This record gives sequence, C-alpha cells and structure tokens, in this order.
Amino acid sequence: MHKRLFFLLSVVLLALLWLLYSGERFCLWILSLALLVYTLAWAHIAYTLAKAQISQVTEPAEITSGAYGALRICLENPGRIPLAYMQIWYDTDETLVSGGKGNGRNLAQAASSYVPCILPGEDQTYTRRLFFPYRGVFAPGIRSMELCDAFGLIHYRAPARFYTGARQVTVLPRSLDLAMDGLDEGRVAGAVSEGGDEADPYTVAEIRQYRMGDTLKRVHWKLSARTGEIQVKEQEKVFSPSALVLLDLSPHEASGEKRLAIEHCACRYAAAVCEGMLNSRLPLRLTAYGEERWELSGTTHQEIARFKHFLAGLVFDCAYPFTDVIQMELARQGETSHIVIVTSAPPAELSDLLLPEIHLGKRVILVHIAQEEAPYAADTLLDAYAITAYPEIIRPSGAEQTQGVLAG
Repeated sequence: MHKRLFFLLSVVLLALLWLLYSGERFCLWILSLALLVYTLAWAHIAYTLAKAQISQVTEPAEITSGAYGALRICLENPGRIPLAYMQIWYDTDETLVSGGKGNGRNLAQAASSYVPCILPGEDQTYTRRLFFPYRGVFAPGIRSMELCDAFGLIHYRAPARFYTGARQVTVLPRSLDLAMDGLDEGRVAGAVSEGGDEADPYTVAEIRQYRMGDTLKRVHWKLSARTGEIQVKEQEKVFSPSALVLLDLSPHEASGEKRLAIEHCACRYAAAVCEGMLNSRLPLRLTAYGEERWELSGTTHQEIARFKHFLAGLVFDCAYPFTDVIQMELARQGETSHIVIVTSAPPAELSDLLLPEIHLGKRVILVHIAQEEAPYAADTLLDAYAITAYPEIIRPSGAEQTQGVLAG
C-alpha cells in the first residue's frame, strides 16, 4: 500500500515538473503569485517583530499579600505599516499561584486576548486586575504571543525575547498579631540589662594619636605614658543580638499553590516574631540559609519594613541539612537569650540540639508550619514555647475574579 502511494506521488510530481517546464505560462504565473504572497506574509511578520514596541508594567511595584494590583500591557506601532494581528496569552490569578514565573509554555491557566492590527502611529493599552495572595517576587505579563499576517496565511509563535521586560512586583508578607510568651517588657528589659553588664558593647578598632575634640575617656593612659604622646582608643560598636531567629529554607515536597502557601506562612510568622521582638526593644538577628548565608539585624520597631523586604525575596532552596544549619548558628550566636526556630519540617535531632541551650537559661520558641493535620510534638523540648501554624489557601471571591478581565 505504501509503495503504491509513493509511486502515485512520484507520478504527480513528475507531471507537475513537466507542466512547468513545457512552457505553460499560466502555471508559472500562479506559482510566482503564490511565492510573492508568502514572501509578503513573512515580511509582514518580520516587520512586526522589528517595529512593534511592547511594554509591561505591574502597579504598584510593591504590595502587601492579599491585595490587588494592575497589569498594564501597552502595544505601540511607531512604523508606517500596520502591524500583524496578535493573539496574546497573559498571566492570571491562577498562573501566579501555580509556581510559574516569567514566560512559560504551559498556557492552560493563562488567559488570551485577540489584538487587531495596530495602525501606524497608534498604540493600544490593556489593563488586567491581578490578585496577589502570597509573598514573593513575581513578574506578571505576557506568557506567549502568536502573530498572524494580513493575509491570514502564517501563524508564527513569537520568541520570548519579543515580549520581555515585564516589571517585577514585590509582595510583602501581611502583618500578623502574634502574642508570644516570654516577650513581656519586664523579661526583655532584664535580658538586655544582664547582657549589658556581662559584655562591653564596644571593641577597640585601632589606637591613634590624640586629636582636638577627642574625649578623655578614650585616652589609653598606659600606652601614652610609655610613648610620651597621648594615644586614643578608636572604638566601634559591636552588635550583640539578644535574639536569634532562624528560618528554615529547606525545599519541601509540596508544589504549586500549596508550596507558595507554606512558604508564605513561614515568612509571615517569621515577620511577626521579628516585629514582636523589635516592638519589645529586643535586638535580634534573622538568619536564613539558601544558596548562601543571609543575615539581617535590627534593634528598633522602625526597621520591620526591612525585615519584610528581606523575607519577600527569600527562595526556599537551602542545600544544607537544617540540622547542620542549627549547629552552625548556635556555635556562631552563643550569647543570645532567645532562640526562635521557624520550620515546616522539624528534624528528629531538634530536641538534642536545643536542650543544652534551654539548660543554659535561654528562651526557645518553636514555630512549626504544619504541612499536615498532625502538628509536631514539641513536648520533648523542655520549657519551649511552641506555635503551630497552618498554611491557608487564599482565593478571591467569584465576584472579584470577574473584575480581572483584560480590557482596552
């Protein structure tokens, strides 16, 4: 059967070639016209790729989780020929929470819109309302685009570089009123005063000669008597935190929206812990391990905005076992009076690691982001204050979702 088909196609092809070479001008004109039309079609596609200007902006650039933003897509034609027809696929609330960032080929959850040809010197702006339920850094915009020429013959999938430049939006974790045991004013004031009696908050950076205006309290009298010239101690302040907040950035098995909900819940509770400590005037250091070690310190409640920005940009991709991370941080931050562990998967060795710290009189707070219904059993940690948090899947109502249609 296949041999007969190949033979038939060969006969048809030979007959067509014989007809063309036999001098039939009508067939040559038809072939030339077809080639011209297809050449013009490809030229129209190439002109659109070269001249069309696409800008994508998400407003505002910074937003709190659980709020709405606006995606604006502007298509402009600065040339002298109308652009090709366009079919664009753009981000929706579903694509933002499915785990995809930037451009992608999976368009099952993306919305689409038909853009007619844009005349020379004109532009069209489209706006879509987007809901940002979870913290993170996102780049909403066009996910895919297909061009069609004026004749409707060619449908070309535009390369990703044609519609790049989507503006990133930073989604900060929402505030959370978290009441933590052991952070009252009396206990904090006692911890701070005790720490001030044990260690000098300043250290000598260098010794130099006396300058006009230097206080006599900084004069190094012994060295001055030995050298015959007044020597002054140049000091710098050393940050000695009273609390260590350790956020577990280990990757977990969850994916899609559940993954975002777990990470959002962990960062939100970490922000709440930091805010409660800063409001109580408790100096703290927030540490997290991803591709490298990240650290942020603070002493006053005015700095909580920095902590939320820090938490919004963290990526849960720690390559180290969380047990090793805890050991390294406990060895590095041995003078802290409060230790806060925020994790979604407490290691089995957690009790063995923290019990020596508890026996030294340190306050241990465990924040467990429960991935399942059964919370972590914190009874093995003596005198440890445990907080169990359950990630929440946040969705806008149906009436609010219908308002997010792309409109010109």
